[in-house]
Amino acid sequence: MFSFLFSGGKNGDDQTPPDNAAAAPQCPAPPSDHKWEITYFAHRGRADLALILLKLAGEDVNVRWIIWATFVALRDECNAFPFRYLPTMLHEESGQVISESKALARLGAKVAKLIPDDPVIAAQADSFVDRLMDMKTTQFYVPGTPSDLVEQCRVQLEATCNALKAVMAMQEGDSDWLLGDKMCWADVSLFVEVDGLSLWDPELMAWFETAFPKLHQIVERVRSLPAVTKLLNDTEWSKGASWPPNFSYGPGSKCGCVRKGPCVIFDTVVIY
Repeated sequence: MFSFLFSGGKNGDDQTPPDNAAAAPQCPAPPSDHKWEITYFAHRGRADLALILLKLAGEDVNVRWIIWATFVALRDECNAFPFRYLPTMLHEESGQVISESKALARLGAKVAKLIPDDPVIAAQADSFVDRLMDMKTTQFYVPGTPSDLVEQCRVQLEATCNALKAVMAMQEGDSDWLLGDKMCWADVSLFVEVDGLSLWDPELMAWFETAFPKLHQIVERVRSLPAVTKLLNDTEWSKGASWPPNFSYGPGSKCGCVRKGPCVIFDTVVIY
């Protein structure tokens, strides 16, 4: 799953690649052996929803996880990313490189046939996904200690889920899913956000089950899907990459976080 073009800095804020690293990135990147190839930083985040949706569709998709130094070199020396940030996704057959996490996810939903046929319900599903993906702002860019972030993520999740419940209450009948009588990409988005937060907060899932039992059931239904179970059993993906010792992740502070405030480190994974 990993295809590092070169490793990150060796000490503190030093961005010098290790002695065995390539002097410059390969431009263009080698052709992919997969139908789809997502490029993203080596941790769980904005690429998750697109990846899971394509896996649910049975598509041949690979993730190329890169570190900050590789990203900067590919961005600045190779102009490799259309909008200059990640994630991106290469469609090998057409050679198209697609940017924007929401666009990647919507493509995955279309391929997986998980966008509702009714345009009004489809728009409602879009709104759910938009709101859920907004929580990434809290996860990645709010300064604070790890405990501060856990608290803020719970506050954001509670507010979001209360809003989802209000919309669900307007629907006629009782459904096993967020919208209508079958799963759509909004359900997968809910799973992605809650599961991702649970990696930061070990007690979150128990709290979530008590606070939002119906939404918890939806999360667990998505988790039980074979394609999702298989991906979660991929330890490297589900827990994030292991960084080199003293790795410097981007400019700014000792551990290289791009946001202001203390860096947040969970195990060996730097979340920026």
